[in-house]
Amino acid sequence: MKDIANIYVSDQDIQRYFRINGKDAVTISIYAEPSTNSLDLASRVKAVISNASLKSSTKYKINLIYDDTQFLSKEIKKII
Repeated sequence: MKDIANIYVSDQDIQRYFRINGKDAVTISIYAEPSTNSLDLASRVKAVISNASLKSSTKYKINLIYDDTQFLSKEIKKII
């Protein structure tokens, strides 16, 4: 991710627990800066996730849970 984003790590008190298919999960949220092309950023993030998934051990799995650019893509296609 550091190739396409500024990474900020901060500690936070636990507010929620996340599980996917009954297994504990860690969530990472990615937000575009106002001047960033959201569709381009989403494409680049998906490529990083795909590449990381190929390199990760079988102990961890990377899932894309929510992508708010899907709606944006559909709306743009209506205009074009």
